[in-house]
Amino acid sequence: MPFPRRSAVHAAALASGLLALAACQSPSADPTAMSGPQKEVYAYNEGAITALEGHLLAAIELSPDRFDPEDDHDHEALIKQTRATATSYTDALQSIQADLKDGPCKSAQAAYLKLEQQELGVINAMLDALSDGDGAGAKAAAKTYKDLTSSAESQTIDQTYLKACGLSSV
Repeated sequence: MPFPRRSAVHAAALASGLLALAACQSPSADPTAMSGPQKEVYAYNEGAITALEGHLLAAIELSPDRFDPEDDHDHEALIKQTRATATSYTDALQSIQADLKDGPCKSAQAAYLKLEQQELGVINAMLDALSDGDGAGAKAAAKTYKDLTSSAESQTIDQTYLKACGLSSV
């Protein structure tokens, strides 16, 4: 199965990160909101994981229900890159959370971090299924992921986070 080259993944991640960074450059008068550097760290990591999520979902959609993971080097590269990026993203969110001052942004960011950890847990289930050659399992996890990310609760948490932390997009 052909898969987009690594340079396409990097270009998409860079573009997503730059768009998110441009969207969150407005300074905030609220000392409890995210600082400019925190917004930059968030924007870069959010852009990277968002781009990889898109590639992962596309790869899962095209995967057969069963395949030999030993013969599937495209998935192998995607799995490794997504796991590494997810770890960096989680570390960045945790670092931002630790540095925020008490206030509405810190509370909203804590809820957002919890939601992102749930989403990353489902992403890990997709990656595990792909690692095992279980396309059907990956597709089931992808459905769970889509349901989670499109839920009203998820949307509310995202919007609260945007507003409370002075961000323009998630």
